[in-house]
This record gives sequence, C-alpha cells and structure tokens, in this order.
Amino acid sequence: MLFGVLRMPLEMAMSTELSRMQFHGRAREAADRIEELQAANAQLRAQLSAQVKETADSLHDDAVKLKEAAVEPAAHQFHEDGKWHNFQNDDHYRNTVAAGYQVRALYTHPADADAVDANNTVNEG
Repeated sequence: MLFGVLRMPLEMAMSTELSRMQFHGRAREAADRIEELQAANAQLRAQLSAQVKETADSLHDDAVKLKEAAVEPAAHQFHEDGKWHNFQNDDHYRNTVAAGYQVRALYTHPADADAVDANNTVNEG
C-alpha cells in the first residue's frame, strides 16, 4: 500500500483532505523506513570494516611469522652429478661453497596450528 499511495498521480493524491493526509502519512512512513535502512547500512559497513581490519591484521601477522621463520635456512644442499646432496658437516659446507658448487638453502615453515596436537606433534593428513 505504501508504494501505491506514493505513486498516485498528483491530482489524485492532493484531491481531498483525506487523500492528502493519507499521502502525508505514507510519506512519513517511507522516510522512517529510509532512516532505518540508512542506520542498518551504516551498521553493516562498520561491521564489515572491522572484519576487513581484523582479517588484514591477521594476514599481516601471519606474513611476519612466515618471514621470521624463513630468515635462517634449516639446511643447505649442494648440486653435483644432476642431483642435490646434503652436507656432512659445516666444514663440508664451507669447502663446497669455496669450490664453487651450486648450493641451495632449505627453509622450513611453521606448522599449521590446526595440524599440531596438544603434545606439539604434527598430524599429517
């Protein structure tokens, strides 16, 4: 009924005192609904903004953790005869690097928190 009254032709809406009162009442109702929708929209925007900030902060924290975890290599390997090999000890590493062999650093990443149980054991799969 709201839209029917608001969309009445002007001549019909303003023809009698009753139709003017009806039109005015529906216009106030429409204004109230618009204000309610604007308030709900503002609330949803605030919630979304907070969620976006929370997600961005979480992603930033995760990136910092990954960067910190990847700063130091867990191990190194050298390439010889088409395969990668582990070093026997620190002297072997230094001598191989000095000899010009191709060397790669191996990094670890933190275990997913959901995959680690109470005993700090990684559950694979």
